[in-house]
Amino acid sequence: MSTSTIIHLLVPDENGRDFQCKSYPPFSIGQHSWTPTKNVELDGVFYDYVRNASADILGIRYWLIDEVIFERHQVFKFFLSDSRFFFHQEDSCVDILFDEKNIADFKNNLLFIDCAQDFGGESVITNGKKYGIALEIDSRQFFSG
Repeated sequence: MSTSTIIHLLVPDENGRDFQCKSYPPFSIGQHSWTPTKNVELDGVFYDYVRNASADILGIRYWLIDEVIFERHQVFKFFLSDSRFFFHQEDSCVDILFDEKNIADFKNNLLFIDCAQDFGGESVITNGKKYGIALEIDSRQFFSG
């Protein structure tokens, strides 16, 4: 079993697809090159996993340090109309699915939150005009058992 990292890239305006890679930046998505930036942060503390009955990781629940106004947040404002993002202002968290194909199962409570408290791996990426999110998840987390 490999212990490599799988990187999920979430960028606005790319048809809700799950971009996965095992490479490092810059990331090429569509016509743009995305690179990490240290000038902007997501303002979170850790994330839990969104899993299906087979224990596949289909997304995350990202917990924020403080209350955030999503409409004003430098990164999250780009995802306000993205159907993969479920913003919970009152709970200071965001449920993020990697792929649109899992939205119906999530809304019908067929997915569950695995309390993992993963403290690593999220970063902000930019193409110079917009911000996106890169999530690094150890591939060992994808296997149950």
